[in-house]
Amino acid sequence: MPADHETEAARVVRARPPHTAPLTALREHFLTGLRERDPITGLNDHPQVRRVHRMILGAPSLVARMEGFKTGAERALAEALQETAATPELTARLAAVQIVAVQWALAQDNAERLAYGEPASERYAGAVKDAEHAFALLENGLHHLTPEH
Repeated sequence: MPADHETEAARVVRARPPHTAPLTALREHFLTGLRERDPITGLNDHPQVRRVHRMILGAPSLVARMEGFKTGAERALAEALQETAATPELTARLAAVQIVAVQWALAQDNAERLAYGEPASERYAGAVKDAEHAFALLENGLHHLTPEH
């Protein structure tokens, strides 16, 4: 299942409509995935999907393999950003690492909530809100985070 999605972000960036920013295309794709309950978003409570998530999390070798998929996704996305958005190599790598990490964190949070019994239909609004927040952070940076005195 995750292997099928390893280069998905790169495909989304390459196939985006003209004059659409890569991050905008990726945000819209993720939101569509939530709406359609794509298992890769973590927002699918079908019993078989939940079993696969539990199996992966319960096996250290599968967790390690997931990290390999994540690294492959980062590499593919960085290449797509360089090719289609005239992004310098370092910037493309840094952006890809951040984008993929955000997508995976959102998916993991959704999957964990569903594993503890929250139905996908009840989680959907919160998942969308979380995704919008996460992509806003990617787009606008973390400059507004200041220490409290």
